Amino acid sequence: MSSLIALRQGVLTRAQNRLAGILETHTGLLSFSQETRDIMEMQKLIKKTKASTLLEMQKVEEAILKDPTSS
Repeated sequence: MSSLIALRQGVLTRAQNRLAGILETHTGLLSFSQETRDIMEMQKLIKKTKASTLLEMQKVEEAILKDPTSS
């Protein structure tokens, strides 16, 4: 059972690290004033970031919801 907890803790830690990295990388997204094509690139980047964030959130939720007594 302790190995399952350690495994899930590892999943949560990796997800947290990826989310923190995404936030750190994209902190300047709100404060940009660029031309239209650059704005379109930023929109693509925001969509990709949103998808990554949602995937990591799903992994965290799955790890939390797993029953520690199941094998």
